[in-house]
Amino acid sequence: MANASDRDPRMHRRAFVLGAGAFGMALGTAGGTAYTQIASSADHSLRIAPLRLELARGKIIDTFAYNGTVPGPVLRLREGRPVGIDIRNDADVDDIVHWHGLYLPSQSDGAMEEGSPMVPRGGTQRYEFVAKPAGTRWYHSHNMAGTDLRRSLYAGLYGFLIVEPPSDPGRYDQEVLLAAHHWEGSWVSMQDIISAEVRLPTMASR
Repeated sequence: MANASDRDPRMHRRAFVLGAGAFGMALGTAGGTAYTQIASSADHSLRIAPLRLELARGKIIDTFAYNGTVPGPVLRLREGRPVGIDIRNDADVDDIVHWHGLYLPSQSDGAMEEGSPMVPRGGTQRYEFVAKPAGTRWYHSHNMAGTDLRRSLYAGLYGFLIVEPPSDPGRYDQEVLLAAHHWEGSWVSMQDIISAEVRLPTMASR
């Protein structure tokens, strides 16, 4: 006597699907996390690492940078949209990245004094937040330089962060981003800044 599965070929397909599902569940419970969960890729990634930088001919310094460039890569975000940014720390100390001028919760702000976690040396950490408000900002290390002025804001650990509005009515022919940075390996006092100002000569009245 023929059984039900012999009479209806669809029963074979149904049994196969059920069996495959049970096998997949068994893999998941046995530790097959790659099968049950797929990690999404980040929108941007930054790598903190040492860099030997040539400022001018014969002027070479040892510093730290993002992705091997100073400034770091320009990050363009869209206002109101969630973003994920992976930070890989290949430096010899823990570090942290602050997103300047954004409205963010303390965990994503990237400031130690706000309670943001550090990115451990040799580790990777993802920052996730909704970018706002629109405008030209910057991102930079919020770590303490201490007595090593190759680190933190004295290093090359900074870059442009541009949050574009959802609909930008502006039109322009060319975008030029300029960054000024002090590279001397010593503390800078206000008196030093004042004495270094360039004063234009005034023309005598005739």
